[in-house]
Amino acid sequence: MVFFRKTLALRALIVELDAELRGRAPVTADRVRELVAKGAKLNSITPPDGRSPLSMATIVDNVPVMRTMLQLGAFPDGNVLKSDNPLHIATINGYRDAARLLLVAGADVNAVSNVGSTALHSALISHAARDSQMAELLVSHGADRNIRDHSGKTPFEDFLESAERTADSPASPPEYRERDRQDLVRFRRLLG
Repeated sequence: MVFFRKTLALRALIVELDAELRGRAPVTADRVRELVAKGAKLNSITPPDGRSPLSMATIVDNVPVMRTMLQLGAFPDGNVLKSDNPLHIATINGYRDAARLLLVAGADVNAVSNVGSTALHSALISHAARDSQMAELLVSHGADRNIRDHSGKTPFEDFLESAERTADSPASPPEYRERDRQDLVRFRRLLG
């Protein structure tokens, strides 16, 4: 009977986080505490994509819920099976407060995703995330500038390839092309 109650509590947490992903009412820190008290396990892997509840909260940039989950024992690296860990999710989306929270909580800044990229790779190639403050945050927490992804590229080399594609594509908005030129100067200084 206890197992069944814990399973129901975890299922409720997953359903509510999934609803938030779909634009419904956000989950609150109090609701997370209530469901954990009923037995929800924050380090469980959720089907179908293998994410943890912390990863799901990171996707919607719900920093208060993330903070509560970490305080209640969620692994900062998210206990993921096949998707990106919370720090990768935060950097890909440009969520600096979420990334800072995860790093302070002990997330591995050099953790490698299933495609071999680190958070620094993600921060430099995602147009949503690309800004020198995110890269500086990661570097200040020990991000290794020389880790190569599965294609053999360092974060800066990945950025250069991405910037070239943007600059060469007539479909790229002019503001992206201009931003790439500005970012090249900043990132060369930071990572070069």
